[in-house]
Amino acid sequence: MVPWSYEPARCIVPILRIPAWHVLPGRTAVVLGGYGGLTRPKAVRLWPHEKRIPSRPLPPEDVPSWLKHLSASTEPSPRVAVLRTDDNFAAAEWSLELARAAKERDLVVGLFFDVAVTDSLLQWYRAYASFVVVEISDRMDRCSSAAEPLLETVAAASELGYWVELATPIGGAAFPAGESLRMLAERVSRITPDIVWNLVAWPPDPDARPWQATLAIRNAMLSLAKEIRAGGLTYVYAVGMMGMVGDLEQLHCPACGSYIIDRSGDVLQYAVPYGVCEGCGYRVPGIWESEPPSKFCC
Repeated sequence: MVPWSYEPARCIVPILRIPAWHVLPGRTAVVLGGYGGLTRPKAVRLWPHEKRIPSRPLPPEDVPSWLKHLSASTEPSPRVAVLRTDDNFAAAEWSLELARAAKERDLVVGLFFDVAVTDSLLQWYRAYASFVVVEISDRMDRCSSAAEPLLETVAAASELGYWVELATPIGGAAFPAGESLRMLAERVSRITPDIVWNLVAWPPDPDARPWQATLAIRNAMLSLAKEIRAGGLTYVYAVGMMGMVGDLEQLHCPACGSYIIDRSGDVLQYAVPYGVCEGCGYRVPGIWESEPPSKFCC
């Protein structure tokens, strides 16, 4: 049985590291629960404003005061809380308590999972969580039966009103097949063409991979992004390539082409905080600031 205070890992990362492109860009997020394969090895340098927090047992009555202390002692203070499902969904009641406490601290709450979850669990969290990030691994593009449950979860989350983004790690011995990802994108676009698809370089830091691997990942991302867009999705991004992938690090207005988010690697050059194009007034879907922040983290 999982103890009530089970919560093995915490860290603060830029929201792009979740990855979530259309959720309060330029802000930081506190990640609660196992961060799984997205955690960097200790020898790899951190992104700006990224830090690990020593874990300790955290009884439910201490969660509000801990989050208050975190906001007061961290600059800039996190605006988002993300719950990893790998560990937290084994103790859903405890995870729900974390979500409730974060919501009471006016944090935007999100869920990250790489396994399918039931509709009832998504409904349970909906009172507190606003977005979900679903990992579509490189194995699923070659096995429709593996992707099917996650696609059903994506459809259920979208129907319940969550903002939904997808993430696919790119790296390792083999890359996803472009044709298969296009077919998955066609199915996702039938749910809604506004879902964001993030292609995440693996390992996420170029210092942790050979230069030849970085070039291979770059070329794969450029090719796969074309296939995903051909499948009907508008918003496709590359994460972790440090200015090597052109407009896959930018968000342009779909209506007039104006910059809404301009990023180069780790650095956020420009962002429209409201998600409304300054050129034509087009409203980009996502979760945006209700007022401009004093400064962006990264």
